[in-house]
Amino acid sequence: MSKLVSGEETLSSKFDLRDVTQFDDEQDQPRLSDISKEFRSSGMLWLQGVFECQLLEDLRSAYLKEYVGLNEEDHPKVCLDVGDKDRNMYTVIKKPPFDHPDLHQSPLLFPVLRSILKKGMIIQSFGIVSAPSGSQRQHLHVDHSELFGEMHDFGSFLPSYAITLTIPLVDLNEETGTTAIWPGSHRNASNVPDDDENLSYEHAVLPKAKAGDCLMWDFRTYHCGTPNLTDSDRPLLYMTLSRSWFEDRCNYNRLGGRYPLLVSQSFLKGLDHDQKKLFQAASICDGY
Repeated sequence: MSKLVSGEETLSSKFDLRDVTQFDDEQDQPRLSDISKEFRSSGMLWLQGVFECQLLEDLRSAYLKEYVGLNEEDHPKVCLDVGDKDRNMYTVIKKPPFDHPDLHQSPLLFPVLRSILKKGMIIQSFGIVSAPSGSQRQHLHVDHSELFGEMHDFGSFLPSYAITLTIPLVDLNEETGTTAIWPGSHRNASNVPDDDENLSYEHAVLPKAKAGDCLMWDFRTYHCGTPNLTDSDRPLLYMTLSRSWFEDRCNYNRLGGRYPLLVSQSFLKGLDHDQKKLFQAASICDGY
């Protein structure tokens, strides 16, 4: 695996939040503005220390118990192959422990998200993507096609309309692999390799994120999962968020029964009015 070109120590899109307990949308506006400005420039963020270790252990245990071994052929409504039969994406129902309040109202994370997508944002999808032992490099890609394909490069001038957010459930390193991200490629893709078969990680960032850190990137930012050289899975909890008018029809097929965001009836009843606005795109499901 290639080394970080810029070096982790000087990566401008990395913010250490381990000594921060919460952000206030108004009182912490200067700091939030700095973070959102960096996201607009880089098309990515690495936030350190967002989630508690115990929550990560609970999420990892639930993944190993409920999702390991599922495949798209046998469970097409739950599982999607996003590699070459070596990388799976699972839609996860918002029930314990995946219904933990920090996963939809973290006082650290959600003020940052609101500073980028503004207050009308919604959650589009929620689940786990896992690279099993021996999985190869994923193809280089963005998370959505251009909104206005007939207007070449027009989309690069638009503000962020959707974000992919991942939370590693294990520490990421050279052996486990990580997500290679090309900073700034949401605005200008000139630094992105044009040969996917002979791809190098030049100009890419390969974050060695810890479990509980948070990696996020713009839907237009180029990225790919790197190989997993260990004997264990590399699970990431993922969430996509967007402005309220956007709907992701590239990655999900509702008519085919594959829904991006599933919540239980009891979970929905426990939310207040403002929290329910986040789940406008949700479908109710109490079990597979």
